[in-house]
Amino acid sequence: MADFEISVTGDTELHDAIKRAEEALSGEQITGILLEGANILYESVKPNVPVGPTGRLKLSVTTKKMPVNQGYPSVALVAIDRKIAPHAHLVESGHRTVQGGSLRVSARQRKKGKGAGSITGRVPAHPFFNPNVNNALPSARAHIEARITDEVERAFNQ
Repeated sequence: MADFEISVTGDTELHDAIKRAEEALSGEQITGILLEGANILYESVKPNVPVGPTGRLKLSVTTKKMPVNQGYPSVALVAIDRKIAPHAHLVESGHRTVQGGSLRVSARQRKKGKGAGSITGRVPAHPFFNPNVNNALPSARAHIEARITDEVERAFNQ
C-alpha cells in the first residue's frame, strides 16, 4: 500500500510501533475508511435527487469501493450508475429540446436537410449531485482524517 519505506535502527520500540502503524493502515483498511467518507457524500446527495416517473435516477446514486491494486492508491467514490440512469447528466446540467428530429446527425445528413430537427426550448438544470457533494466534502474529509489518525494512534499505543 505504502509508496515509501521507513528504516529505523537502534530503537526497537519505535521500529515496532511504526510496523504496527503500517499494518494498521493496510490498503483494505484505508479503502474502508474512504468508503465511510463516500457514504457521507452519498447521504448528502441521496435526499436531494429529483424523482421522476420511474425513480431510476434516485436508485442510481451509489457508493463503490474500487479494488485495491499494488502500487495504486485506495479509492472509494460516490457516483451515478449510468446503466441505471443514463439521463442523469441531462437532469444535472439541463438540455435543449428538439422537435422533429435529432441534433445528433452528421454534417452530410444536415446538408441534405435530414434529421436536423429544430430547437424548441430548453429544460432547466436541476443540479442535485455536484452542489451536494461539494457541500459535504469538508465533513467527509474531516471524518477520513480523524479515522486515519485514530488508527495510527491506536497502532502506536498497542
